[in-house]
Amino acid sequence: MKDTKTLERWDGHQRQSLSSGAAEVNMSIDVELTDLAYGGDAVGRYEGRVLFVPGGIPGERVRVEIVEERRGHARAELLEILRPAPERVEPAYPQLTDSGCQWQHIAYPAQLTWKAHIVRQLLVRIGKQPDALVHPTIGMPATIPPGIIAIMLYLRWVLRAKLVLN
Repeated sequence: MKDTKTLERWDGHQRQSLSSGAAEVNMSIDVELTDLAYGGDAVGRYEGRVLFVPGGIPGERVRVEIVEERRGHARAELLEILRPAPERVEPAYPQLTDSGCQWQHIAYPAQLTWKAHIVRQLLVRIGKQPDALVHPTIGMPATIPPGIIAIMLYLRWVLRAKLVLN
């Protein structure tokens, strides 16, 4: 029989942890990130459990705090980047990371590669298409002025805010 104990999740609900060795809410741990998931979170593992980390990049060693624990996975907040990935860049608009711009910290060519990788993963895992052919992602031309991109991001943020308020 597994040793269990009660943990309090971030939203106040009670549940049973899978084992006393599992990561606990509010626990700070170091983890190696190995993949990106659909939605943009980096993926790592801690004692065999999947850990989703927004703001991380595969190849990074990071310190995170567990903020939510579920049966098959946990979610964590990025506290510190111990070893950055070579693809890490300074986000152009950090205030928009929750508005659909969650990959700003990844260099654009790497974003395109990861998007194709995620589509392939989904086709293989969910679509049961092991031989799926995924072409490289076609990106935006590099000649678009940064001001135009800022306006596009701002309008997207404003439109999302209006949808939420209405």
